[in-house]
Amino acid sequence: MAKNRYLPYGYKVENGKTTPEPQEAEIIRRIYRAYVEGLSYKKIAEQLTAESVCYLPEKSVWNKNMVARILQNERYDGSEKYPAILEPDQRQAAQHMQKPYTHTESADIKALKPLLVCGVCGERIQRRLKTSGEERWYCPADVKHIGTALTDEVLLESIGALQSHLAENPQLAVTPQKADRRIDLGVIRLQNEIDHALSRPEPDLPQIRQSILMLAAQKYAAMQEAEDDSGMLADSLSQPDGNGLDVQGLRGITEQIQITYNRVTALVLKNGQIIQPPAAEKGAPSHE
Repeated sequence: MAKNRYLPYGYKVENGKTTPEPQEAEIIRRIYRAYVEGLSYKKIAEQLTAESVCYLPEKSVWNKNMVARILQNERYDGSEKYPAILEPDQRQAAQHMQKPYTHTESADIKALKPLLVCGVCGERIQRRLKTSGEERWYCPADVKHIGTALTDEVLLESIGALQSHLAENPQLAVTPQKADRRIDLGVIRLQNEIDHALSRPEPDLPQIRQSILMLAAQKYAAMQEAEDDSGMLADSLSQPDGNGLDVQGLRGITEQIQITYNRVTALVLKNGQIIQPPAAEKGAPSHE
């Protein structure tokens, strides 16, 4: 078998012309068929090595990079210099299969993945690519906890819906206990002073009026501070990116994103508040 390895695998020079090398050309077509049928680069390489198929003289060890180069070599479609080895439909079928393998995690998925937990058991959910190249989210504790219908697109869309709900209702993220703590010290002290002053036989009415005004001012300040917190939260989530998400803002305020079967069911904020979909959406079908 003549070998001219300065030529692409599958070709030889005969009578001064580049022509297909029959045995290698058949190996190329076989690789394309196997790939279209769903075999990985690694699996194809293992089969060729096991059968002692040579890539170079005396060299029958294949690896996934060698298989990838053959699948990506457009010379096999035919050109002025290189006769065609593949039929047009073989190239098209392989290109269709290659798309999923170029599917990687988006920046949003990478940023939010550490926050994603199973809403059933609390385990951090995981992501992998299936043989078809489609993403699959699953719970390591029990694969039945997360459905196959949960895709990256569905995940980001449902997180975006909760983010929008929170941005439109920022008061949901302000804990009542936090607002109460702002009021307690000042209000309780002044209220006690006013009560004590009113209980005297001869109350100092001007001083009582001044204390009442101070009490009202402290209550108003505490309420205004709570509203400012809500406004800051709304502002932090009011400039979403092209996917409708403010990932940086969400990471700053969110402890967990809970997933139940095939949708996001809650944002657990760092202050302990739990943000859930509006009541109308909670009752929506789960699309199982």
